[in-house]
Amino acid sequence: MGWVSLFRVLLKLGSILARIIQQKQLMDAGEAMAISKGLQDATSKMDEASKAIRDLRGSPDLRSRLRRKFAASDKD
Repeated sequence: MGWVSLFRVLLKLGSILARIIQQKQLMDAGEAMAISKGLQDATSKMDEASKAIRDLRGSPDLRSRLRRKFAASDKD
């Protein structure tokens, strides 16, 4: 009877250890997904900013708009 109870205790400890390891893996996977989502969001914002800069630079009247803008701010 002593061996059976010792074997049960070892099985319970193994089960608890396996549960702890599984929870740690799930937490790590969730953290990796959150980091990935954050990087994707940052990349999309940078792409939007780059597109806005390209659109602005591609505009033929960019220099005249900038001159007007800064000339108006110099008078203040």
